[in-house]
Amino acid sequence: MNSFVKVLISTALTTLVFAACADTPEESNRADAALGSDESVGSVANPISDFIVGPSAEDRAVDLASVFSGDDLIFSVESSNPEIAAVSLDGSQLTIDIGDIFGHADLRITATDDSGATVTDKVRVRVASDSAYTIAVIPDTQVYTYSGELDQTFNRMTQWLADNQEAHRIQFAVHVGDLQQNNDNPVEWDIATEAMSKLEGRVPYSILAGNHDGHGTNLEDNFWINRYFSARQLAEANPD
Repeated sequence: MNSFVKVLISTALTTLVFAACADTPEESNRADAALGSDESVGSVANPISDFIVGPSAEDRAVDLASVFSGDDLIFSVESSNPEIAAVSLDGSQLTIDIGDIFGHADLRITATDDSGATVTDKVRVRVASDSAYTIAVIPDTQVYTYSGELDQTFNRMTQWLADNQEAHRIQFAVHVGDLQQNNDNPVEWDIATEAMSKLEGRVPYSILAGNHDGHGTNLEDNFWINRYFSARQLAEANPD
C-alpha cells in the first residue's frame, strides 16, 4: 500500500492522505532500488520530487548525473502526457517543458549501465491554477509511537510534509486522531509531539482526538491530549 494516497485531485485542491506504510510518496514510486544486485553499481541517489506548477511555467532542468549514482550510465525518459509535461534529453541533462493545460503527467526516468541493469525514478508533474493547493491528512499514527523500530516513521511523515511544502503547495495538515496507542504513556506522547513539531513554522496543522487519545466527555479521558496538544499550545504552534 502506498504511504500517500491521493484521494481527491482537481485544479483547486489536492488531498494527500498517509496510510499505514513507512514509505514517503517518492519512495513508494521507486520501481527498483539499485542497478543490478550490487549496490556499488548504481542507485537513485537523489530522487526527483513530485511537484505542482502553473500553466506554461518555466522549463525545469535536471542533471540526471546528480539523481542517479553509477558510472557510464545511459538515460531514457518517458512522459505519460507530453501535452502536460514534454521531456527531452541531452546526455544527462533532462528538460521538462511545462504545458499550458491543467492535468498531470507521470515521468519515468531510467538509467542503464553497461551491463544492461537498470534503475528507475518516477515523478508526477501536476499543472494547476495559481490558486491550487494541497491539504495533507494524517490518520492513525499510534503504531508509530510504541513499536520501537517504527518510532521514526511518524517523524519521517511530518518531515516530508515540511520539506515538500512548497513543491506540493501544502497549505494545511490535519491529524484526524489516534496520535498514539496508550493514552497514559508519556513516552508515546513525546514521540507524537516531536513529530508534529516538525510542521511548526512550515505547515499549519490541527489535531482531532481519537479514541486512543482519550476522546470523551470525562476530564480524565482528555487529560493527556490537553497536556500535550491543548488549544493554547496549538494556537501558539500555528500563530497565523
